[in-house]
Amino acid sequence: MMVAIPKLRTLIDKADSLYYRPGCEPSMSDANYDELKTTLKEQCPDDQRFSRVGVPYNSDELRTKTKHNIPMGSLDNTDDGISGYSKWYEKICDKLGVGPVEIFATVKVDGASICATYVDGKLERVTTRGNGSVGEDITANAVNFRYLPTVLNKKVTVDVRGEAILYKADFEGLCAVEDITSNPRNVGNGILSRDSGKDSDLVRFLAFDICEQKPSNHWQSAGSSESDKFDYLAELGFTTVLLSVEDGGDSKYGGLMKSPQDVEGFYKTVHMTRDTIPFEIDGLVVKINNIGLQESLFTDDPKSQLRPKYARAIKFPHKSNITTIEDVILTVGHTGAIIPTAKLKEVRIGGVNVTHALLNNWDEIDRLGVGIGDEVEVILAGDIIPKIIRVTCSNNDGKIPEPNRCPTCGSVTTRELRGRSGAATYCSNEACPDVLLGKIHRWIGDSKKGVGILGIGDKIEQAMWDNQLVEDPADLYVLKVEDLEDLELEGGGRVGNSRAQKIVDVIQSKSKLSLPMFLGSLGIELLGRRRVQLLMNDANGDLDSLDDWLDDQKLASIDLPGFGIAVRTAVRTGIDENRSLIAKMINNGVTIKMVTQTPPTEKKNEGIDFSSLSFCFTGTRQCLQEVQDAGGEIKSGVSKKLHYLVQKDPLSKSSKTRKAEECGVKVISVDFLNDVLEGKAQL
Repeated sequence: MMVAIPKLRTLIDKADSLYYRPGCEPSMSDANYDELKTTLKEQCPDDQRFSRVGVPYNSDELRTKTKHNIPMGSLDNTDDGISGYSKWYEKICDKLGVGPVEIFATVKVDGASICATYVDGKLERVTTRGNGSVGEDITANAVNFRYLPTVLNKKVTVDVRGEAILYKADFEGLCAVEDITSNPRNVGNGILSRDSGKDSDLVRFLAFDICEQKPSNHWQSAGSSESDKFDYLAELGFTTVLLSVEDGGDSKYGGLMKSPQDVEGFYKTVHMTRDTIPFEIDGLVVKINNIGLQESLFTDDPKSQLRPKYARAIKFPHKSNITTIEDVILTVGHTGAIIPTAKLKEVRIGGVNVTHALLNNWDEIDRLGVGIGDEVEVILAGDIIPKIIRVTCSNNDGKIPEPNRCPTCGSVTTRELRGRSGAATYCSNEACPDVLLGKIHRWIGDSKKGVGILGIGDKIEQAMWDNQLVEDPADLYVLKVEDLEDLELEGGGRVGNSRAQKIVDVIQSKSKLSLPMFLGSLGIELLGRRRVQLLMNDANGDLDSLDDWLDDQKLASIDLPGFGIAVRTAVRTGIDENRSLIAKMINNGVTIKMVTQTPPTEKKNEGIDFSSLSFCFTGTRQCLQEVQDAGGEIKSGVSKKLHYLVQKDPLSKSSKTRKAEECGVKVISVDFLNDVLEGKAQL
């Protein structure tokens, strides 16, 4: 995999952030993530991402912060799954200078790691792993978790760690009553921090580790071995990863292993019976059983405890199956991009029936070399999204042909690279029905991607389109109650007068828009509302009005950080394609509200004039609003005129960091900036 180091780091950071944050969906499959980490390790073996734990965000982003008594670490994987186990085992024995050592192995539960703290036997708090040092307090929900006792069988002060998970049966029960496209891990993770506490009684806690408080507030491992820990956990009243209530106490999920052959045999058995286990697992966890031997591997380097050498995760191969491509379905998006989707012979992967897989574009099709009739291997990316990874048997005479006509309107297609990883095929007709309906859907959208016109669901949207009430988003602003009240909806029923009045009212409430929301909701590639705002901030007044953005010569000549060739081309193309729509919106009553600068709030650090300083943030948005409130200027890119580059990781060597060093721009951490804002430090 030939990927530049800065991009590797960016992809890994994004994947970590989405994987560990409650309620977020993974951005890639485990296989792709592991490949990225392996590639980065080959080039930068000392990169801090190999010692980082949990979520790459600052603790101040957490809603209710709680510092862990002992930092919550994470395990490295063995190289190449089970085939790399023997190498790790031999290396550990050599390092310890002893003969064969006992290994304690358990299944690796695919949930969210949390820590429960008990004081004198009573539950005091429950915390997510967070960034390893600080987590989020979820006690209010956790008291409802199954298998998490609120009072222990002994009056001890301990930290108990385990996995919070949804069992497969409970997940399927939720799927029966809710529209869920995720998996048990992600749904369970999202439940943890719900303000409402809804469904928290479905989450179960399986314990796997315990530390006990000793005199002088010293915390240490409970017992002299891993097997002692599990005995002690059971004695206190916990259900462990070894003991499932539903399985009547069968310890098939782990135990003491005398030799590498025992571990390999256990791995094969668990892998073969994986689907029969009532909760999701993704491998094994193996640890040296003797606690004393574990501790002998600790050094002064904190990484030796956060990424312990005495333990490894052995990951299973990713869930996949072989099936046949029966057909290719072409759809047209709101940008005019023609998107190919493979229709598959139905196949079951990881408990899910899969019938389709997105192919993205013809660059992807060329890379895979796929055609109709081919047998292909399909995985679930992030255990959710079906993705074809290779052709296993070619049964056709060529790849899927790229269309030269739009499948919706028959117009000629074009092939363009608009700042993407691969060129896409576009319909050349701006009036293509699918493009227009897609633009309407995008504009209605939500508060993040559209203007957020609540009350217009898919059925009403389709009915308005079918009855030719709207041809584009501008038509929404001239709708009247009498236009909508008699609309018949798919499945029966009509809109009615009361509902129609509410729709008209909410549309009109979204007729006065900020420039970033207006432009960012048009669906122009690479031009979301945040980029609009950042470019406005950097343009020194040259992009403050809609007329400025409609001036193509200005867009062509303006020189701004973050407005390179790819972005500039996409923006100019998108603005040009939307000129008539923009004019129609203005004519139909949409207005652009000018945002006036509010006076800076009282600064906690009176000695610093933020209004004369500019800041660029990379990898974090923490403190950004506070800097703006204090009068500071936010820039989207690094230049010699920038005063400070603010980054999350003080050791990062990102492309922006290197450019800042070249330009003589001072680089500061977001933690230091927070201290400055609090008056605890000086710039």
